[in-house]
Amino acid sequence: MEDPPLSARSTRRMTKCRRRTARAGWYGTDGQGANRRFRAPHAGVPSVDAVIETDRYITMPGQALSYKIGQFEIERQRAAASERGGAAFSLAAFHDRLLSLGSLPLTALRRELDGPT
Repeated sequence: MEDPPLSARSTRRMTKCRRRTARAGWYGTDGQGANRRFRAPHAGVPSVDAVIETDRYITMPGQALSYKIGQFEIERQRAAASERGGAAFSLAAFHDRLLSLGSLPLTALRRELDGPT
C-alpha cells in the first residue's frame, strides 16, 4: 500500500523540521556528510534544493529565527494598520508601502509603519 501524498502544508512543515535538524547538527555539520544524506531523500524538495538549504542553514544558523521575527513584526504591523484604517484599509496599499521601504532594521520598520498607511 502506498502512502498518501502529502498536502502542501504538511510538506512545508516537514521541510521546516528538517531545517531545524540541519541547524541543530544532529546528523553532521560538515555540509558534505550525514546531514546532506539525511535531508536530500526526505526533504520533500528536489535534492539540489535540499543541499542548498542545508548549506545555508549550516553557515547562517540565525537566518530562520531572523525571518520568523520579521514575519511576526510585519503581521503585527499589518493588524495595527488594519485596525487604524478600518474599512478603508487596503492590504495592497500596505504591501506596496512595506515593499517600498526596502530592507530595514525592525525599529526603523516600526517607525515607518506606525503612521497611517
